[in-house]
Amino acid sequence: MPYIRMAALMLAMSTLAAAGCGGSKSNSSSSASSTQTGASNAAASKSSTGTKTLTRAELIAQGDAICRRLTLQLRSPALDDNSLHTVGTTSVPEVALYRTAYNELSALTPPSTMTREWKVFVADMSKFPRELKTMGQFALAKNLNATNNVETEIGEVQRHRFAIARRNGLIECAE
Repeated sequence: MPYIRMAALMLAMSTLAAAGCGGSKSNSSSSASSTQTGASNAAASKSSTGTKTLTRAELIAQGDAICRRLTLQLRSPALDDNSLHTVGTTSVPEVALYRTAYNELSALTPPSTMTREWKVFVADMSKFPRELKTMGQFALAKNLNATNNVETEIGEVQRHRFAIARRNGLIECAE
């Protein structure tokens, strides 16, 4: 089961692969047209959810920071045993760590040039906590075949997510 731990670590890294922060500048002017233009620009820099659209560099910086933190959390000695019993019992804290990372990553708004792949990346990330929990349940039930099947599915989704992260410059999320 060493692959399970590695898959979990890889998933965590790739899950947290996109982010960034930054502010927007607006020019203030006494004229009404300048004010309207500034308001339009500010509105254009926000997504439909009301969050700021990040630049590519900002998305990469924030995403990699999330992935880096997740990787460090997953290296906890309590999560370091790959036996069937441990896989089942540690899946609960791992699921919580991945859900937190997913929530943070999904809250980021990528630039329009990255939107399509970002959505796929985040969707792949959302699958991991559910699959990890399922794998843990199978492991506790000592259902080795089902555990291995879920592990295979997790590996495929992870490889896909890592490829997206690499293509988009998310180094910490692609390891």
